[in-house]
Amino acid sequence: MWFANCKDEGVVYHQFFDPIPIVLIALCFTVIENCIDEYATGVKEDIPFTATTYKGVFEQHYRCLDDLRKYTERREVDMLQKLQAKLHTTARFHSGATQLSDVNVSVISKDAFDAAIAEYYDESEIEQE
Repeated sequence: MWFANCKDEGVVYHQFFDPIPIVLIALCFTVIENCIDEYATGVKEDIPFTATTYKGVFEQHYRCLDDLRKYTERREVDMLQKLQAKLHTTARFHSGATQLSDVNVSVISKDAFDAAIAEYYDESEIEQE
């Protein structure tokens, strides 16, 4: 869904998914709960995944994760943050995307800086005249 391939939203817009947000983890837990509900009798029964049906379930998962975050922060343990980062790294790997540390960032050359400085001074001299 977000990391199905290297062109998917979780990869392209990594700044919103790194680390995996708590709200997204809560949503995934809610989807899993919907799947479990569909097989509650041992035979699959379609149960629509709607906000009306699963809002309370989502909120419960979100509160639980947020409580865990607050609790571990007070104890100076970054367990949830590490999990969020690990989930992102694993999702990127399975999407086929390169690691963020391997992404090349273009570097502006010193010649470009010199040209910009020269242009700045040229424009400053024109303004003074």
